[in-house]
Amino acid sequence: MKKFIRLPGLVAFLIFFILLTVFSLFFVDGIVEKTIEKAGTKAVGAKVELADADFSFIPTGLKLTTLQVTDPEAPMKNAVEIADMDLSLDTLNLLRRKVIINEMSVTGVKFNTARKKSGAVKKLSKTKDPEKKALEKAKKKKAIPSFDIKDVKSILAKEKLTTIEEINRIKADMEKDKADLKKQLKNLPDKKTFKEHKKRYKEIKEGSGNGIGKFLGQLGGAYELKKDIKKDIKKVKKARNDLRDKVKEYEQRLKDASQAPLKDAKRIKDKYAVSPRGLGNMTGLIFGPEYSKWVNKGITWFHKLKPYLAREKTEKEKPAEPERGKGITVRFKEHTPLPDLLIRKAAVSLDLDVGTIAGIINNITPDQDILGQPLTFNLSGEKMKGLNEAEIKGTCNHVVPEQSFNKAQAKLIGYNVKDLSVSGNPEIPVVLKNAIADMRLSAFIKGEDIDSSILLSVKGANFSDKGKGSSQIARAVHSALSGVSSFSVSATIKGTLENHDVQIKSDLDNAIKNGVSDLVKKQAVVLEEKLKKEILAKTKDDLDKLKNSLSGFDVFEKELSGRIKEGSGIIGMM
Repeated sequence: MKKFIRLPGLVAFLIFFILLTVFSLFFVDGIVEKTIEKAGTKAVGAKVELADADFSFIPTGLKLTTLQVTDPEAPMKNAVEIADMDLSLDTLNLLRRKVIINEMSVTGVKFNTARKKSGAVKKLSKTKDPEKKALEKAKKKKAIPSFDIKDVKSILAKEKLTTIEEINRIKADMEKDKADLKKQLKNLPDKKTFKEHKKRYKEIKEGSGNGIGKFLGQLGGAYELKKDIKKDIKKVKKARNDLRDKVKEYEQRLKDASQAPLKDAKRIKDKYAVSPRGLGNMTGLIFGPEYSKWVNKGITWFHKLKPYLAREKTEKEKPAEPERGKGITVRFKEHTPLPDLLIRKAAVSLDLDVGTIAGIINNITPDQDILGQPLTFNLSGEKMKGLNEAEIKGTCNHVVPEQSFNKAQAKLIGYNVKDLSVSGNPEIPVVLKNAIADMRLSAFIKGEDIDSSILLSVKGANFSDKGKGSSQIARAVHSALSGVSSFSVSATIKGTLENHDVQIKSDLDNAIKNGVSDLVKKQAVVLEEKLKKEILAKTKDDLDKLKNSLSGFDVFEKELSGRIKEGSGIIGMM
């Protein structure tokens, strides 16, 4: 009788099965665990730790227990912690080196949980995170202007004063005009000229001849002499009048220069003091850094997840000629193409402080162009403690890589806010102690472009007094917010993932503006008075010297007046 089961074959199969079982029991789980931790750590840039991994061959499946993903920006906290992940594998496709997961269960997902040990790792790359760069830019852009009285000496050390510039111009003009006057005096009729006129008059008076001829000769000579003297006096008078006009001009310029410190003080005050007109978007200045922090944290994680949403496609190279005896791997055309990795359906349960939000994520694969279907997600929760309704849904469509986009919508209705910090600036800590908030988010990313919006509506607001006395501006803001019970804040995010702008508007602007404007006005008055005092002290000596220098024109006045008097004296004698 023919044997259907050969004993050597049965023994070989049993040995193989035993070895496979032993390998599974003692080695496979550890290998899977280490592989997940290593790959996760590399992707996140911080420790990814797994408490246990249980791989089973029959049926083929994998169960992961307590997966912790460290927040790279806060190594003592987990960005995500997952209690259990249970998935079943398609055995046939696994033999074809394809990981196809038909169903996956993810439960006990928590965010921002504490760690016992730091999850920091050495930097895997020196390249600066573009989102971290964008956050730093947003913080600079949204910096709160200082409401403290500035140090006027440090301000004046870097500011050009128009007062000093005008003093230097007046000084240079005076020196030039005095030098010109000295030259002019040399060319004008002087004492020597009038002395010669006097001598000429004496000669006319003592002229030769007698009788009527002598008289007529004296009369004619005197007429010509008087004419010449008057002509010389006219020249000197014109020079004196020009001098007097010039002195009047300098007197006015010095008067203006003495008022210039006041103008300088006002101009510099307007530059350095916060203007009440500039308080129109105080909520943007106060809340902007915190909003930017949330936005950029989301973009950072989007960048980390992006490679798992869409694999970067590279142009296929023609395979090199294989070495003799080694051959090449050939992938045959599939009747129904499938990606190398695909999670068809993942049931996810998020454990939040307010309750549980659960839902389904479909078609998780980095090769949507092969699958021909986009990733979709829809999670929701109702009547939780501290939250009436929550919904998060969206699509990540990379089926056609050149036309890929990601969109999401979220709403939180009736969220019970407690001790929420809404200010990213330590100078003005604003904490919402209690409130009921509704939030709606709409996000759209196409390629590198982002166009998103957030609307927050708050009722029953009660702001904390924490930090109220830290500074004058903090006290003014807290005082303004103390009377606010309801408000709304809207934010738009536009630009690119690396270089985007967060614009914030709120109906809190008027309340904060009115509360802060009185402080701003008082601060501006004090700053202007200090500037006046310092500028006047800085320019007083130079202005006094100029006034003394102006009196130097008196010498020319006396000289010209003396020449006019001398010429007029000769005419009086005639």
